[in-house]
Amino acid sequence: MDSANCRANRITTANTVESVRIWLRDGTLILEGFHIHNRQVSRAAYLTAARSHPDWPQYTPGNGPAE
Repeated sequence: MDSANCRANRITTANTVESVRIWLRDGTLILEGFHIHNRQVSRAAYLTAARSHPDWPQYTPGNGPAE
């Protein structure tokens, strides 16, 4: 993948949670992945778990993290 044509966002919190998102320059999200305790989980499972952990990144129903 050409880094001039995409952007990435990776968030790691205390080696517990990791979120990776990659977009094309036109804003198309091409990859989204979530890990909790080094285990890959679905977006729905991450969002459910994150509600109980306010220190984890919180994502809105749209494309980005909550402000």
